[in-house]
Amino acid sequence: MVKSPQELMMLSTMFKKITRGLGFFLLANLLYSPAITAEVVSARIDDENPEATISKNDITVDIYAQEKTTKEGKVVVSKISVFERGNKVIELEGAQSFFPLAQVQIAEMDKSNKTPEIIFESYTGGAHCCAKLVILTKQNDKWRVIEGGNFDGGPVGVSDIDNNGIYEYVTIDNRFLYTFASYAESVAPPQIWTVQYGKLVNATKQPQYRFWLRNELNKLWQNYKNNTKGNNAFWAAYVAWKALLGEEIAAWQMMLKNYNINEDYCVRYSKNYDCLAKAKFPQALLTFLKENGYLNNEAARRISTIK
Repeated sequence: MVKSPQELMMLSTMFKKITRGLGFFLLANLLYSPAITAEVVSARIDDENPEATISKNDITVDIYAQEKTTKEGKVVVSKISVFERGNKVIELEGAQSFFPLAQVQIAEMDKSNKTPEIIFESYTGGAHCCAKLVILTKQNDKWRVIEGGNFDGGPVGVSDIDNNGIYEYVTIDNRFLYTFASYAESVAPPQIWTVQYGKLVNATKQPQYRFWLRNELNKLWQNYKNNTKGNNAFWAAYVAWKALLGEEIAAWQMMLKNYNINEDYCVRYSKNYDCLAKAKFPQALLTFLKENGYLNNEAARRISTIK
């Protein structure tokens, strides 16, 4: 349903207040937020500032909002135009929304090439949604578009979490949202995305990030230490997080002493997403972690023997 200009303004103002207060929420319910350094050039647009320009070396990027008429009425589309040595090399359209909210950055994400990447995030609008991520990378003298998909929350930007001058895109694993609790009560482990040889790679399990993962897990524990008993959403994220560190056995044993035994979860769905089978939390979690790559067959077998 198309909203009135007054309603759209209220939504825009409300969203900006929320995101400013939360620092563009990252890693559901955690304290972490990306570091902004001089090596990243950034610009953000909204309804008060609908256009901006950034430059680094030979690259200039214009980011701006344009109105567009659709079957649902008028919407706003965020766009970028990329120039290299003054020549336009690419133009991209981001997400459609009822108000502009987008960010563009120039940062080094791929050490295999000589040109920094361009990170374009645009907000889709809607309840509990979403930053559409697109990354531009230059490979073999040609610009390529990497479609990153949609991630929960608004634009978060890149950060250099291992302090090596190569930037990562850090978000949460959206698959945990709604799975073991409501959206507001869900807890999710992080995902670390990198660009390697021109491809977007989920690098969360790579060893250089173990120190960062452990520090962030400590923050999670401190944040929830008084709210772990019976909190199945917390234990789902905790066990998954520990599995990223290769410590799933100890985490599973802790979970078994603290989970809510009265909750059932769907483990098999029909094509229409009707629930066909339910299980208690440990079995549901084991199935979920195995299906989503947190546990290999051997780890799942070992965990299944723990009582």
